[in-house]
Amino acid sequence: MEQIHSYINSFDITGLRDYWSMLEQCVFVHTDKVQSAAVRKLWTSILRIYLVNAVQAGRTDKVTEFFDKLASTLNTQPEWKDWFGLYFICLCKKRHISLPAFYKKTSINPADDRILVVISVMYDM
Repeated sequence: MEQIHSYINSFDITGLRDYWSMLEQCVFVHTDKVQSAAVRKLWTSILRIYLVNAVQAGRTDKVTEFFDKLASTLNTQPEWKDWFGLYFICLCKKRHISLPAFYKKTSINPADDRILVVISVMYDM
């Protein structure tokens, strides 16, 4: 866990992915169906901790890097649907686009999605 924590705190998504791949190949390779589901949930939680840490530290560059590198694998997973809003919010902040303008351009109603409401609050921080 210490190594995972280190990658999260240093915003090293590549190192985190590589370390997790090693764990999957060496430790989690012989898990049964139930254990495999738990391992997937653990990985999802670790990735979310990485994102929350990046947002709290004001590292929108690391949030966009995260989605640039992982979007192709995460966009098929329903549990990540709401989290993609974070990517677009960070892009707006990086490009100095107001959130109301973003919502208008994308036809997103922030009241429809609780994660977007939370992110909107974070955007104003």
